[in-house]
Amino acid sequence: MRLSIVTVHLDAPECLSRTHDSLCSTIRDGDAEWLLIDGGSRIFKSTDSELHRTMQQEASSFVSEADNGIYDAMNKGTMLAQSEYVLYLNAGDELHPDFSLDAIEAELGDRNPEMVWGTCFERFPDGSLVKLKNRSPRLAWYGVPVNHQNVLFRRDTLGDSPYDVRYRYCADYDLISRLLNQGIDVHRTSLPIAIFERGGTGSRNFIENMKEEELLRTQHYGVNKYASSGISYLKRLNRQLGSVPAIRRLLRKWV
Repeated sequence: MRLSIVTVHLDAPECLSRTHDSLCSTIRDGDAEWLLIDGGSRIFKSTDSELHRTMQQEASSFVSEADNGIYDAMNKGTMLAQSEYVLYLNAGDELHPDFSLDAIEAELGDRNPEMVWGTCFERFPDGSLVKLKNRSPRLAWYGVPVNHQNVLFRRDTLGDSPYDVRYRYCADYDLISRLLNQGIDVHRTSLPIAIFERGGTGSRNFIENMKEEELLRTQHYGVNKYASSGISYLKRLNRQLGSVPAIRRLLRKWV
């Protein structure tokens, strides 16, 4: 199994360095290609900068140009992907130290599923890690059942523009829902894939995120709009309570 890792970035060099370092310490040479899609960051305006030279040397493909948001950038990375599977690991996300393509491949055996869902870890500001198991696909009506940093997508299922750029926050939920509704094969594993920081774009814009999710919940799963709003209310409560790592661990068992 070979992997294409797509990283999108905009003006966050410390986050980008963290992602880069995790790849260097986890991935063996030849196991993956790294596709860095930058949205025209100020730090890359000069092609003579040390960081620019480093990224050109380290990334299999490096693009720095204006885009129409994170999902447009992820689509650009998808079009460049040449491997069997694709992982979207954005700037600031890290591969888990125990991530292993060999272990995943051994677990799959002869299977070649369209999606592999692993185990993700959420890092809180105090450094605490909360293990986030993926949910059953049967619970996708509740919300996205797996963090996008935790999914290996088979490249031939994605096409060239898998993410619908009409959505600012939930195009990952839309993509996973469309694939599930096609009846594709999903392999769920307890093996770790990624670590992400609590408080990403969707979290910082929680109300807008929930509005998009409500629409998608109704569109893909036929959930009544009032019931969908009720689910959003539960998620708001879960978010408030889950600001404490210990409570987050407990709540994640159900919601």
